[in-house]
Amino acid sequence: MFNQRLIKMVKIGLALVLAATFVAVGYGAALVQQKLGPQTATIQESKEGQKNSQDTQASLTEEQVKEFLIAYYTRKDLGENQSRYKPFMTEGLYTATVSEEELPINQAYKGYVVDQVFESAQIYLNQEKNIAIVQVQYSNKLLQEKDNRSGQSISQQGTATLQLNYIQEEGKLLVNTIDNVVLSDGTGVPVTTYSDTTVSTSSDVTASTSTETSSSDVSAISGE
Repeated sequence: MFNQRLIKMVKIGLALVLAATFVAVGYGAALVQQKLGPQTATIQESKEGQKNSQDTQASLTEEQVKEFLIAYYTRKDLGENQSRYKPFMTEGLYTATVSEEELPINQAYKGYVVDQVFESAQIYLNQEKNIAIVQVQYSNKLLQEKDNRSGQSISQQGTATLQLNYIQEEGKLLVNTIDNVVLSDGTGVPVTTYSDTTVSTSSDVTASTSTETSSSDVSAISGE
């Protein structure tokens, strides 16, 4: 009788120990889950945020490039369009462009080369690297007398070939560098050079012939 009672007490004791163990394990698991839950959610949200950021990354388009070229090439006089092309550039490029426009060699033609207008452009895109190669056509006037638009002038047609390198800043693609380039036909023979060229025609009735003028003679675009 004593042995049976002892065995019964041992069984009850073991049952209580097992129950306490299960309760402790369950409580511990709940605490671990409670601690890991927010971390797991945070990691998942971070991964989803990175994925969404990649999905919404801006892609370079011809329209973006053309809008920049219009702002960059269209101006009444040297420097007049700075506020228009600034939104398309990184701060570094804008500062460098303004500094170059303020060089004496470019300031010497301020008031003489005026009313410049973007005409058209052939645009070639590398969207993976955010690079655009452009062949630009533009026109302007060369005044005989500074700032005298009512006097004699020469109408000029100019061309330029550039490489525009874009980078993304705050979700927006901006021009970071502008490089002069030479295009070839694949055989190594250049089909166009980086330098601007202009064809000039006088607006004076007595001068009807056309001559070719290099941009080294008349600086039509700063930085070219």
